[in-house]
Amino acid sequence: GDGKGGDPYVLMYLGVKDSIKKRCRALYGTDLDEIFNRTGLTESDLWDDSAPESHRMLWRAKVHPVVYCTTNADGEVELDLTPLSWVESLVDSEGGGSSALPDDHPGLVAWRSLPRLSLSQIRDLADASAEFRYRHDLSTLRLPAARAAHLEAMVSDMAARRHVPCRLE
Repeated sequence: GDGKGGDPYVLMYLGVKDSIKKRCRALYGTDLDEIFNRTGLTESDLWDDSAPESHRMLWRAKVHPVVYCTTNADGEVELDLTPLSWVESLVDSEGGGSSALPDDHPGLVAWRSLPRLSLSQIRDLADASAEFRYRHDLSTLRLPAARAAHLEAMVSDMAARRHVPCRLE
């Protein structure tokens, strides 16, 4: 193993209107200058300093952190989304203020410390057929099995008249 808890995953978060292959003006649906002002990030955090202006687009911006799954005490596999929490804080407060995020914001600290990939790098590393197989397996086998097990547990709790929370996910 790699000592990091399993296979690597890349967390991706983009704004619907973010322009991927044009000069980057916005990231996560927020003006790039505002992001720099509120987070202390610089262009060097997103692109190599040697990258020409014409290459400073989201396609080549290293903004997608690489994370690893961990197993909790109950044996459940977890994926820590903390490295994207700063983006949520930024986007959630967009309409209500423009204050700077603290330098020690846990998500921003985690995001800065992790290796990050660009969309271009992700495309080059991706195995399209393995991705298709994984998604197919997830949608046709794993999710239906998990849903059936959850419903069975709910029926059992109701039949036994147990007073336990019922997650209707």
